[in-house]
Amino acid sequence: MEMDEDMEIEPTVFEAKEIDLEYEFDAARWFDFTRMESAEESQSAEFWFHSAPSYAPSREYHHLHKLLCLTFTA
Repeated sequence: MEMDEDMEIEPTVFEAKEIDLEYEFDAARWFDFTRMESAEESQSAEFWFHSAPSYAPSREYHHLHKLLCLTFTA
Protein backbone atom coordinates (compact mmCIF):
# COMPACT_ATOMS: atom_id res chain seq x y z
CA MET A 1 0.00 0.00 0.00
CA GLU A 2 2.80 2.40 0.84
CA MET A 3 4.33 1.86 -2.59
CA ASP A 4 1.08 2.86 -4.30
CA GLU A 5 0.98 6.11 -2.35
CA ASP A 6 4.60 6.94 -3.20
CA MET A 7 4.22 6.37 -6.94
CA GLU A 8 3.43 9.38 -9.04
CA ILE A 9 1.64 9.05 -12.33
CA GLU A 10 2.57 11.58 -14.97
CA PRO A 11 -0.13 12.42 -17.49
CA THR A 12 0.63 11.48 -21.07
CA VAL A 13 0.45 14.40 -23.44
CA PHE A 14 -0.04 13.86 -27.16
CA GLU A 15 0.95 16.76 -29.37
CA ALA A 16 -0.29 16.59 -32.94
CA LYS A 17 1.76 18.94 -35.07
CA GLU A 18 1.11 18.04 -38.69
CA ILE A 19 -1.74 15.60 -38.94
CA ASP A 20 -4.17 15.95 -41.81
CA LEU A 21 -7.42 15.31 -39.98
CA GLU A 22 -9.43 15.11 -43.19
CA TYR A 23 -7.16 12.33 -44.48
CA GLU A 24 -7.16 10.51 -41.17
CA PHE A 25 -10.95 10.60 -41.12
CA ASP A 26 -11.44 9.55 -44.75
CA ALA A 27 -8.58 7.08 -45.12
CA ALA A 28 -10.60 4.09 -43.94
CA ARG A 29 -13.36 5.08 -46.32
CA TRP A 30 -11.08 4.67 -49.34
CA PHE A 31 -8.72 1.91 -48.20
CA ASP A 32 -9.31 -1.36 -46.38
CA PHE A 33 -6.57 -1.51 -43.73
CA THR A 34 -7.64 -4.99 -42.62
CA ARG A 35 -6.75 -6.58 -45.99
CA MET A 36 -3.23 -7.89 -46.55
CA GLU A 37 -1.25 -6.21 -49.33
CA SER A 38 -0.80 -8.39 -52.41
CA ALA A 39 2.62 -9.00 -53.96
CA GLU A 40 1.59 -6.92 -56.99
CA GLU A 41 0.53 -3.98 -54.81
CA SER A 42 3.76 -4.22 -52.85
CA GLN A 43 5.87 -4.21 -56.03
CA SER A 44 3.88 -1.28 -57.39
CA ALA A 45 4.50 0.73 -54.22
CA GLU A 46 8.21 -0.11 -54.24
CA PHE A 47 8.47 0.85 -57.90
CA TRP A 48 7.00 4.26 -57.10
CA PHE A 49 9.79 4.95 -54.59
CA HIS A 50 12.45 3.92 -57.12
CA SER A 51 10.95 5.86 -60.03
CA ALA A 52 9.76 9.04 -58.27
CA PRO A 53 11.70 12.14 -59.33
CA SER A 54 14.21 13.49 -56.88
CA TYR A 55 14.16 17.05 -55.66
CA ALA A 56 16.89 19.26 -54.33
CA PRO A 57 17.09 19.29 -50.53
CA SER A 58 15.35 22.19 -48.86
CA ARG A 59 17.26 25.14 -47.43
CA GLU A 60 16.21 24.01 -43.97
CA TYR A 61 17.97 20.69 -44.58
CA HIS A 62 21.25 22.45 -45.39
CA HIS A 63 20.92 24.68 -42.33
CA LEU A 64 20.19 21.71 -40.05
CA HIS A 65 22.98 19.64 -41.61
CA LYS A 66 25.51 22.44 -41.01
CA LEU A 67 24.31 22.86 -37.44
CA LEU A 68 24.57 19.14 -36.71
CA CYS A 69 28.05 18.92 -38.26
CA LEU A 70 29.24 21.78 -36.11
CA THR A 71 27.67 20.28 -33.00
CA PHE A 72 29.14 16.81 -33.39
CA THR A 73 32.59 17.83 -34.59
CA ALA A 74 33.19 20.34 -31.81
